[in-house]
Amino acid sequence: MASVKKNFAYNSFLSVSGYLINLILFPYCTRIFGVELFGTLNFTQNIVQYFLFFASMGITHIGVREVAKHTNKEDLSKCYSSMLVLNSIYTLFALVVYLPLIFYINKFAAQKELFLLGGFQILFTMFTIEWFFRGIEDFKYITIRSLVIKILYAISVFLFIKTPDDYTLYFALTVAITVVNAFVNFIYSKRFINFSFFNLDLKKYLRSSLSLGAYSILTSMYTTFNVVFLGFVWNDIQVGYYTTAIKLYIIILGFYSAFTGVMLPRMTALLKDNNKEAYNAMISKSLELLYTVAIPLVFYMFAMAPEIIFFLAGEEFMPAANLSRIVIPMLFVVGVAQVLNFQVLIPKGYDRVALLASIIGAVVGVSLNIILTSKFSSTGTCITVVITEMCVTSYYIYVVLKNKLIQINTKSFLLHVVWSLPYLLICYMSKLAFSNSFWFSLISASFCCLVYFAVSQKYFIKNQLLLYILPQWNR
Repeated sequence: MASVKKNFAYNSFLSVSGYLINLILFPYCTRIFGVELFGTLNFTQNIVQYFLFFASMGITHIGVREVAKHTNKEDLSKCYSSMLVLNSIYTLFALVVYLPLIFYINKFAAQKELFLLGGFQILFTMFTIEWFFRGIEDFKYITIRSLVIKILYAISVFLFIKTPDDYTLYFALTVAITVVNAFVNFIYSKRFINFSFFNLDLKKYLRSSLSLGAYSILTSMYTTFNVVFLGFVWNDIQVGYYTTAIKLYIIILGFYSAFTGVMLPRMTALLKDNNKEAYNAMISKSLELLYTVAIPLVFYMFAMAPEIIFFLAGEEFMPAANLSRIVIPMLFVVGVAQVLNFQVLIPKGYDRVALLASIIGAVVGVSLNIILTSKFSSTGTCITVVITEMCVTSYYIYVVLKNKLIQINTKSFLLHVVWSLPYLLICYMSKLAFSNSFWFSLISASFCCLVYFAVSQKYFIKNQLLLYILPQWNR
């Protein structure tokens, strides 16, 4: 079993490289397709994603946890086979509902080709079995495979996507990532397990999958549903603004998700071995990493939102700058939720808490969407998603503290907030001193990094986590 540090390095490299590829492609695609077509593509992808929640029904979560419990090949094969069969049943039901909607809902029928391609994505996602490789902690394979496929995808986009009329081909290339991953993963998995329809134990995993599946579906009511509702009530232009505004948040959060993805199987294994001391130490490091990464970025990105949006998407998407300022605090809020849910509650078997949290989120999210999105378009959607995520995270914190599952270091949190405030002043002063956006961005970023590494983290916060990750930092 590889170390957490090595797995984190693999997963971080995968996330960072993947999002760097997205950062390269994003400006290219937004400038080719424009705000409306870009909104159409995102609307379609979110509809497909919504049905993917039904198709997986929690398998992506419990699969990691259950696979991590088995080392014996026979038991591992039985677990894997049961999970895959359950996933295939859920996928079949999802497709039975999804495919007729393409022809009977006018907004779907208008983009029939895109939605039919999305059907292939739903079908092949069950064969990607990413949960299996995360469960056995084979992050080296995950990293190499994903990176190669994403690079080939990026090259294909630059070679073949040249005009707005190529948007269907672009979506086809996006779906092709899932198809290729499915074939490669399914073949590679034969090294570790033997699939069989015999001796399955579907009942053992049915309840947990339905519980976490309901959690995923309800969670989508305040994540994926936002885009769907915005697209139906307003138009694809507003979807384009909203999805551009949250793009940077998604990219940065993806880096932290790399860590939580590594930690879920490790936390499960530590609890199984009753190693509470190591478990508590890992939780402390997880929260400290979140404080170290998310809080400074929230302040810096809030100040730099117009420049970031202009760089990423261009002048046509500038209305997304203020939207980005609304949603960027979610970087920290959702980060806390990820730690508490995937590293504390799920490994400890608190599946019901995640379900109740998703119910809270669904009720708040749908209610606020009806009230705010209907009246204020994409601005209302941004406010809705922030309030909803805060409600969900607050419930996780309440349950964790009430049951005394972990201790939360509020002093470290407050220190990071206080020493992130100077970034606002640095950016403001840099903007006054330099009219050129390039020099303004370069100078502000340089001074913020200097304050971050050389002053606040080293001398005032005295961040031990950075010393753990970068031992040479203290020399």
